[in-house]
Amino acid sequence: AIGGLAALGYECGGSGAPPYAPPHTQLKPTPADEPPPLASYLAVLEASGRAFAPKVPSVCRQLKVAAGEASDAACDDGICLFWKSGAWEAAAPVEYCGSSNAAGRCRAHLRVRLRRIADGAPLTAVVAHLGSGSSAGAEALRLSELEAPTTLLAPHVLGEPRREVAGPSLLGCLREAVAANEPTLLCLDANSEPDRADRAAGSVWAAVRGVEGVRSVWEEWFDSSGAATGAAAAQPVSTNKRRGQLSRQPAKVDEHACRLIDHVFYTAPTLALPEHAFGPVAFADEAAALAAPLPSLAVPSDHYPVVVDLLLQPAAEVGAEATPENGGLASGGEGAAAEEEEAAAAAA
Repeated sequence: AIGGLAALGYECGGSGAPPYAPPHTQLKPTPADEPPPLASYLAVLEASGRAFAPKVPSVCRQLKVAAGEASDAACDDGICLFWKSGAWEAAAPVEYCGSSNAAGRCRAHLRVRLRRIADGAPLTAVVAHLGSGSSAGAEALRLSELEAPTTLLAPHVLGEPRREVAGPSLLGCLREAVAANEPTLLCLDANSEPDRADRAAGSVWAAVRGVEGVRSVWEEWFDSSGAATGAAAAQPVSTNKRRGQLSRQPAKVDEHACRLIDHVFYTAPTLALPEHAFGPVAFADEAAALAAPLPSLAVPSDHYPVVVDLLLQPAAEVGAEATPENGGLASGGEGAAAEEEEAAAAAA
């Protein structure tokens, strides 16, 4: 992915770092199929400098090894952020906000501070992937992930070991951004749709939309509680897959997942006026969806891309007061539009 996207003019950081090597190969002598200490995991990510954070160990990698792929070559899946070279540059080192679950699996969400080269306008992207499962219990776990404390590695102090310090939760990142009037995107594979049948008990959608100043590119179709607005007869979806009999996940065989689980949230008014540059994809009924499953030649993934354009105000206007004259935007005028599809997350 790094090489392929570089050929298209995108990067994910790591300038001057050694050639990419899968993180699990650098965590030895910890066995590759066992969880590493969190501090070691974070140190490996930080040394790479790249905006990539795998889950270690991951089910994805375990399935690859079980299918015969060489252990070192089989990579863990994770989250990554790429941005357009020449248009954006990293304004600070990538923040790896790490955590480990009860089984010791290490993971992190990313916070990447970028700067638009043309005018110095700041943009922060937060990227995350929540746990899977459609049950109420799985949603409760995802809600806890949103507020879960994380760990960062403190800056180097000569002659001293690296210290672990408290990092922001996912919702904490958004609250900090709103308080600082910092234009911020949250690119999230939530594994959770806005209109869950059990949303009255709480949902990821409602929790994120409940942060004052945070909006969604899907709010035309769903209100802040997740109820359908009635804007269209067919609601958008971001995945449409049905596992066959050869699936290596037997419990999910024949399950049809056709839901809206991928999201781009943004802080307003520093970002505004979203327009979809791809889709959105919607189906009239289940039969229509089953006739066009993912992956396909057109979309070689089990998720559709979420590609949106957003208006980012010029650097000189960040922090300015929003007024009725500027339409509630603390920005200005023509020439401020930026195509932000470059900041889309690839979260597998």
